[in-house]
Amino acid sequence: MKKRLIQITEPLLKRLGLRLLRDKDHQRLQQNQTLLTELVHQARQTNENAASAEGISFIIFSKDRALQLDGLLRSMLHHVTGAYSIHVLYCASNAAHAHAYGELTDGIQNTDRIQWTKEADFKEDLVRTLQGVETASVCFLVDDIVFIRPVDL
Repeated sequence: MKKRLIQITEPLLKRLGLRLLRDKDHQRLQQNQTLLTELVHQARQTNENAASAEGISFIIFSKDRALQLDGLLRSMLHHVTGAYSIHVLYCASNAAHAHAYGELTDGIQNTDRIQWTKEADFKEDLVRTLQGVETASVCFLVDDIVFIRPVDL
């Protein structure tokens, strides 16, 4: 009965851009969301007394996708105007991916806006990055996003 119900509802949900999650997957997502919220809150408390700079800080997560990250960064630098900084937290699982990220860091323009962090320990690196943020606003992005229209911050 349960399998049949899943077979019936999954195609309908897929058309709406939705999907069923197992309870354990849903719990894991909730735990990740709670962890991220706590990390942001901890960083805010650390920086509470610091003067906030204008603008927004983008924190971008990338793992083994330097080409997608290149597209995101180039689209941001082209379409996004205003006061902002970019913090890239990246992970390369092998030498080929590490080489691709190296080429990207060497080839991208406006590197004064971009801070690069090679991931060693995700939580520690993220907390350190958040503690270094000087703006009041933070926006998290992943490397498969592309800006297609002008955005004025």
